Amino acid sequence: MEMPESEPFNPSSRGRGLLVRSRRQRLVLFFLIGTVAAGTVLAQERTLVSNPFYGFDLNEHLSADVQLGDLDGDGDLDVALANGRHWAQPDFAFFNLGNGRLLEAAPLGSTLRPTYTIRLADLDHDGDLDAVAVHDRLPPRVWLGDGSGHFEPGPRVETGGGRARGAVLVDIDGNGTRDLVVARRREADALYRGTGDGGFGAMTSFGNPQGSSTSVATADFDQDGDADLAFARRDGQPSVVALNDGSGTFVEHELPDSVADTRRVVTGDFDGDGHVDVALGVIGAANVLYRGNGTGGFTRASSFGSPDGRTYALAAADLDLDGDLDFVEGNDEQGNAYYLNAGAGRTFARYPLGDESADTYGVAIGDLNGDGYPDVVFANSGSVNAVYLNRSSER
Repeated sequence: MEMPESEPFNPSSRGRGLLVRSRRQRLVLFFLIGTVAAGTVLAQERTLVSNPFYGFDLNEHLSADVQLGDLDGDGDLDVALANGRHWAQPDFAFFNLGNGRLLEAAPLGSTLRPTYTIRLADLDHDGDLDAVAVHDRLPPRVWLGDGSGHFEPGPRVETGGGRARGAVLVDIDGNGTRDLVVARRREADALYRGTGDGGFGAMTSFGNPQGSSTSVATADFDQDGDADLAFARRDGQPSVVALNDGSGTFVEHELPDSVADTRRVVTGDFDGDGHVDVALGVIGAANVLYRGNGTGGFTRASSFGSPDGRTYALAAADLDLDGDLDFVEGNDEQGNAYYLNAGAGRTFARYPLGDESADTYGVAIGDLNGDGYPDVVFANSGSVNAVYLNRSSER
């Protein structure tokens, strides 16, 4: 597929307004860099910065999710953008100049589809990243990368579809090949076993046949060496952890007191005890952190965010490089925010990021400009998407 020539964009007035406001929003990250006698703390100030040059997809599609990966083999992180949700729109690979600016883009195919997420992994074992686009009501679509930014249609997925909302690519049966797990709303979740050549076998469903999953994440919750799953669920259902027996057969366990309109699930060791924890992004309530005990059990531990929050997107990374995991939250009809972990995963300091004009459906975190600090990318529905760089305030 030929990469299109760069062309000037003509953003709408709404897009220009959002980007101009973003330029003014310099939010401060403080992190400890050392101590001196008598307990005095030295702090270095950093800011998350966005401006009009870091906006992308100025056509303001219904962006649903983003994932980062080196799509063109030049050593920096690029952006895979999923558009459409319930309506047919184009998906894109945006290529990073190396400083976080996304100055070139290529569509993934010429047929428009309703995409909820795009997942990246090396599906055909050739050393570069491939992509799977997960669609509402349609079977997933495979795109095989050549390592230089070009993607061609891969083996067709002939079965499946349904109300797909989220997905992960993970080796669930230990055979060295990535499998595709799809979270589906108001029906059972779906599993497609990878064939090793970039393709997937027929869909099999598992879990609650009336489940209402909106997001899925993976980790080894019970420390038995295989990949388990966690599903966020809405429509008055509890979110669950699904423990793997090693062959890809799962047994679901409800997370306690988790009945809510839950949109995102994130995993990680937030309290530093060596066990994987689970965080849920919730609509109409604060977000919730569950502490894992290392055997697959979880305890509701703490909440973070607004009590009337509208979290559609949630991601975790060590934003301030202090050794623990922090959160970035994307909201609908509310400003986005990030949360700095106090160190034990019990309290998180909230810092607002952006205004209420962007309905954020997806967020990804990674070092886009090569300075060692994680940057943030937001996928906004109906408005310009944005890159926020994590910079020193002295620049």
